Amino acid sequence: YLVNGDLTGSAELIPNDLIIVDWNTGEMNNSLGYFKELGFEVAGSVDCSSSMQAARPWAEALRRNNGRGMTYTTWSRRYDFIEDVGPYMWSLAPHIVHHYSDDILERNQLFVSAELFIDDDPGSAGVEIDQAFLYVVTNPDSAFEQVEMYTLDNNVYTSRGLILDQGHTGIKYYIEATDTRGNTTYSPEGAPEVQYLVGEDWAMSTPNNPEPPIPTEFSVSTHPNPFNNTLTITFTLPEPGETTVTIWDTRGRQVAQVLSGDLKRGKHVVSWEASGIGTGVYFCKVGCGEDERISRVVLVR
Repeated sequence: YLVNGDLTGSAELIPNDLIIVDWNTGEMNNSLGYFKELGFEVAGSVDCSSSMQAARPWAEALRRNNGRGMTYTTWSRRYDFIEDVGPYMWSLAPHIVHHYSDDILERNQLFVSAELFIDDDPGSAGVEIDQAFLYVVTNPDSAFEQVEMYTLDNNVYTSRGLILDQGHTGIKYYIEATDTRGNTTYSPEGAPEVQYLVGEDWAMSTPNNPEPPIPTEFSVSTHPNPFNNTLTITFTLPEPGETTVTIWDTRGRQVAQVLSGDLKRGKHVVSWEASGIGTGVYFCKVGCGEDERISRVVLVR
């Protein structure tokens, strides 16, 4: 969300799990004070107009809070550079695209690959992936094992094969990547407290790990938004069914079919690679049975 202008009287239109971030320090008391009184979590921003380099570590730290996203407000003054800086603030380096799949347990060996890249934004010049690690645990009585990931080509990283015990039924893992500025990003979001699960969830049988809730609602989220080339689409299905994920332009034309198939209920994550697609506004449509959600997304270069 990028907002210019006085938001008085329209705050009820903003989801209350978004963080209010102020760009105009001169009007901070007006802007942040107003939203804080309404129960929003608020934060002051760095000065990106003078130093874009300061924004990345600030945004990296800010994502560790409980908010679902951020709304930027300049209160009553307009700053033209916000439109350019906005995508940069959402594009934290390194951005990890990891295609989760149950197939990694084939032949009792674990191979996890992740595409790691630095988004093409004003603050990325000269930044590279410094290192990437896979953390994996194979039984509830063990600690997570750190496995260094290595490059195949074009910034595609993978782990070496891990031989699992005979009759192994499940693993949990997450990925950590650090860039040459020292910024660290995790996959999945919320790691190391949150991990990917493959196979049987043996840990959930213990008293300290209650059974995960079964989804009762159809929900869809897209990240980052605005995005640069890769859009991650996360959705939950309360019931199994034929599911489609498609992308449409503002003229009502379908430009991509991301997914079409029969899915089980639960959480699913897919990615849209927008290579060769022009910048602008698009609509992501996710449908399963009678349920359908359409999300507005913005592609920037």
